[in-house]
Amino acid sequence: MHFRSRKVKARAHRTRYFNLRLTEEEYLTLTAKARDAQITKSELLRDHLERVRITPRSDRREVFLAIARLGCNLNQLARWADTCKDAADALEVCLALRHMEERVKDLEAGLIRRGEFEAVS
Repeated sequence: MHFRSRKVKARAHRTRYFNLRLTEEEYLTLTAKARDAQITKSELLRDHLERVRITPRSDRREVFLAIARLGCNLNQLARWADTCKDAADALEVCLALRHMEERVKDLEAGLIRRGEFEAVS
């Protein structure tokens, strides 16, 4: 695998220094990746800096709340089906479950688009 260092426009002079603490394992991994790419560790980190995607915590909170609401709906549906077995309409229960499945897929697709989740097949 070969990484190319991004070209710096007009050869900007770097004046900032950044100190980073790593475990021995993290340091060895960083060193090996830089060596394999035939670039310095600094170049490797700079190259990957542009590729990092940060998701605001507020976005994650919304997703977790939506999943929690789906869980509550599922519990209510299961409780209703259990207590009202005679009156439970199987088609109504299946439609509600199908709707919740579609919502979960929508949430999953949003997470995949943002790179926060890998689909499990």
